[in-house]
Amino acid sequence: MNKFILIFLFSVSAFANTKTLLDQNGSDIDLSGKLRTQKTLKLNDAFLIQLYSSWKARGALDNQSNEYFQNTVDHYYRTALVALQKIDSSKRSDLVIANELYLLFKLGHYQAFLGKWIEHSSSTGFLKSELGFALDQVVAPHASRIYLSTGFSLTPLMSEKLSKIEDIPNQTNYSLQALKYLKSGDKAVKWIGKLDKGDYFRVQLAYSAILSYAKQGKIGASGTLIKKIIEPWIEKNNNKEDIAFYYLTLGRLLYQAKAFDESLSYYKLIPESSKYFLEARTESLWTHLQKRDFSNSAGELASLKLSVFSDQFYPEIFLASAIGNTMLCQFTDAKKSIHGFIKSNKVWGKKIEAALKSPAPKLIRDTATTRQMKNQITNINKELLYFKKRKITGYSEDLVLRLAHAKNLLNQESRSQWMNRYKILDAALYKMRFVRIELLSRMKAVSDGLQKQIAGSDSVSRYQSAVLKGNQMSFPNDGMLWGDELFNMSADVINQCIKGKFYVK
Repeated sequence: MNKFILIFLFSVSAFANTKTLLDQNGSDIDLSGKLRTQKTLKLNDAFLIQLYSSWKARGALDNQSNEYFQNTVDHYYRTALVALQKIDSSKRSDLVIANELYLLFKLGHYQAFLGKWIEHSSSTGFLKSELGFALDQVVAPHASRIYLSTGFSLTPLMSEKLSKIEDIPNQTNYSLQALKYLKSGDKAVKWIGKLDKGDYFRVQLAYSAILSYAKQGKIGASGTLIKKIIEPWIEKNNNKEDIAFYYLTLGRLLYQAKAFDESLSYYKLIPESSKYFLEARTESLWTHLQKRDFSNSAGELASLKLSVFSDQFYPEIFLASAIGNTMLCQFTDAKKSIHGFIKSNKVWGKKIEAALKSPAPKLIRDTATTRQMKNQITNINKELLYFKKRKITGYSEDLVLRLAHAKNLLNQESRSQWMNRYKILDAALYKMRFVRIELLSRMKAVSDGLQKQIAGSDSVSRYQSAVLKGNQMSFPNDGMLWGDELFNMSADVINQCIKGKFYVK
């Protein structure tokens, strides 16, 4: 009993002494911010593992740097990016910058991230470092998706910097190089094999090279790319427009190889609902004419209702119709095609001229390219706003320059669309001159051949055109006297005309 009394008295005495201490000056210190609960590290990707080991290997660092890295390791990415502002930019080590790239990526500031990545990678040995390799493992699987979802594009300066690191093995680097060479023709081939087989850019690179090889007459090279790159992708693709474009490409390549029957078989596979349908029908008409398959040519022509295109820019339709009807000796229809061509393209000629004079012409049509440009402008603006609100510096100057570049690209694309229309119309006008010559020749041959059969054959007059500046043509309304007998020829006469039996030898 005495033993328990002694213990109790000792306890009371001890606590009494502690109370006395707490009553002294300075007892109100705040321990909540000084004590840190030990956390389980969540190093759940290759970069965080490498960052943590590299950070600890550096030994004692200043409080600001330690706070910066600790927030990253704890997945407080926004806090870490703000903490970066406290570190003197002139004293930032490779480890600090590598961590900065990781933070920008994880926070989804892809425009800033890629700009910083290109700058750092092209001016240091970062890609060959352990940190560079670790970051690549995190970023590379998402690279193509990032470009497509954010509309990221390269400025000339970025392309120049990427040229310095073309040969360094790194998947993020390879994907950026692929982006750089997307429209480079056969130069694109080099990067196809460096991308993962499921990478979307492999197909885009292949199409760029296919077009280039086709222009060079290297149909076999184009065929190889079709077989090895495009077909495996198409087999797994359910997008109707992608499949239609694949058929259109095959049709064009086979046409160039003079495999006309095979070419036609692919043109026929393009459904009427596709945006490529009209091109396929027009090009299949050329194919029938090349084969001198006049019966099918007539069928194609009958299905092309020119009135539908009177308000659309499609001079090739009228041109193809005029050529086809001339070869079929359907002079009335040929005349209608030429009239439709003139009427429609007088209007379009004025629109094209006005657009090319404008400093900011309106976009003719929204394409995948223009959507990407608009997407980039939107995303850069979002990132600029984010950094401004949080007073985060170091990115805005570069982003503002790239925003101006993206807007300029969009304006150039709009101007390019109008310039393409100018070139198409100019080429069509040039070709139509030869159609007129052929039409007149055939009419004269028929007229000469039917002199004994047609009364008043002298009523047949030439359908004249006056050549103006460049390749423009003027078809005057006065003096346009067509022989009705030629427009109402019998089937027998038309058949003889097609076979060329009325031509003067």
